[in-house]
Amino acid sequence: MELPQARDLSLVPTYTPGKSEARVKAEYGLETVIKLASNENPLGCSPRALQAVRQQISASFRYPDHSSDALREGLASRHGLPMDHFIVTAGLEEMINCISRAYLLPGEESLIPEVSFIKYIISVRLTNSLPVFIPMKDMGIDLEAMKQHITEQTKIIWLANPNNPTGRYIPEEELLDFLSRVPSRTLVVLDEAYIDFSDAQDFPKRTDRLFEQFPNVIVLRTFSKAYGLADFRIGYAIGLPELLQPVLKVREIFSVSSLSETAACGALQDSEFLSHYQQLVKQEKFRLYEAFDELKTLGVSYLMTQANFIYIETPMKSRELFAALQARGVIIRPAGLKGIRVTIGLPEENDAFVQALTQVLREDRSQG
Repeated sequence: MELPQARDLSLVPTYTPGKSEARVKAEYGLETVIKLASNENPLGCSPRALQAVRQQISASFRYPDHSSDALREGLASRHGLPMDHFIVTAGLEEMINCISRAYLLPGEESLIPEVSFIKYIISVRLTNSLPVFIPMKDMGIDLEAMKQHITEQTKIIWLANPNNPTGRYIPEEELLDFLSRVPSRTLVVLDEAYIDFSDAQDFPKRTDRLFEQFPNVIVLRTFSKAYGLADFRIGYAIGLPELLQPVLKVREIFSVSSLSETAACGALQDSEFLSHYQQLVKQEKFRLYEAFDELKTLGVSYLMTQANFIYIETPMKSRELFAALQARGVIIRPAGLKGIRVTIGLPEENDAFVQALTQVLREDRSQG
């Protein structure tokens, strides 16, 4: 029997999500598993968000507001901008897909850092356009190399700041200089999913208003990370209405549920919860730095981060280290040949990770 043939998707990379705690427990017969793979908020989400959702549930038999006006009004108030400068999607994954669908024609090019979020590549490939990979410089985004690769065919430049999975960032002066040299015909997508954790003095400020100086810029942000609403799927974009309208036109109908919108509205009102989590991440990342410094004798190196995760390299192949840690009940994310990305968790979770990492590396050395 001949079945329908799918289009050739061999060039489209497959996104592999982190395994759930339940699945790892079942596979390895473990009672306790720590998930540090997906950069989720270990504190959960704001009590105000949960309270708002409970109140909304009784009305959830209706279709949601397609435009997410309540949330856009909240964002407009927060940023001091008109609400037509915002669109909301089901997470930034949908947003990235929509931007590619709205702007890319087959054969056009997108510039993408060689080590960055895989979703950029997936969305570009699905439009039959071409990703152009820009090599990293000391594991940071090389804006000068990126500028040299801009051609007449360059339609979109994808920048994550802070970058995922490295945690490195583009300083304000470098970013502004780069944007001033990008042709206005080229769209720059500045993905700031992790901006809530940035504390560097020279991190770009007021990027929500970049469109005033650089109208070809769209800024992306999310409620999945700092706000702890990963399962609710809420992301948003900031930019000129003229650039956002094509993106909204290709967005799925009713993709953002009323429960998700309500949760995000509640989270916006709880600055105390956000501040508490930010402080936790800041304190724990320095504790982890100290732990990794002590593991240098085992070949551990790391990058200082502006996100809620840390990129680490070890002598072991990342997939082997991933499997060995998982067998000990710690889930992390492989990143490249010898790199891993670990979420900054609660103090006891971070301690358990360091202990498991130390054990695995010592065993590997003794076997080598």
